[in-house]
Amino acid sequence: MIGLAIWAYYHAVVLPGFSERAAGGMSVPELQFGGFDQSYIAQFSQAIGDTGLGDYTGVHATTGLFAPLLFALGMLLFFGLNTAKRAVKWLFWLVALAYALVFVLGNRALEAAVASPDDAALVSSASGLVIARWALLAAVIVVALIVNIMVVRRKLNDFAQGKLPGQHPRD
Repeated sequence: MIGLAIWAYYHAVVLPGFSERAAGGMSVPELQFGGFDQSYIAQFSQAIGDTGLGDYTGVHATTGLFAPLLFALGMLLFFGLNTAKRAVKWLFWLVALAYALVFVLGNRALEAAVASPDDAALVSSASGLVIARWALLAAVIVVALIVNIMVVRRKLNDFAQGKLPGQHPRD
C-alpha cells in the first residue's frame, strides 16, 4: 500500500507540480502515454531551462526512484505470497521487475533527452521507454487482478470444503 501511495503521489502531485512550477504548465514527458517527439522535448527543455533540468533530475533521483521501486516491491510481495505455483510466481515477478527497471531507465533516458533535445536517438529511446512504462504498468495491473481472482477462488473453494480456520465442517 505504501508503494502504491508513493506512486500515486508522484504521478498526481509531484509531476504536475513540477510542470506548473518549472515548465510553465507544460506537461512532463513521462505523463505523455503515447510518447512524444523531438519538438516536444525541445519545447520542454526550453521551458524548464538549466535550473529546471537540475530540479527535474532531482525529482527523478528522489520520489521518481522510490515510487517504482517501492511499488514493485509491494507487487513482488503480493504476487509471492498469493501465488502457489513457482513458475507462475516467477512470471508475475518478472512483470513487476520489468516495470521497475523500465521506469528507472526511462527516467535516466528522459534526463538525457531533455539535456540534449537535438539528439533524435536519445529522444526516441526516452519516448519508447515511456510507452513501455505505461504498457508494463497495465500488465502489472492485469497480473494483480489475476492474483486477486486466484485468491478469492481459493478462499471460496476452502470455504466450500470447510478448510478455513475456525470453520467447523458439517458432517
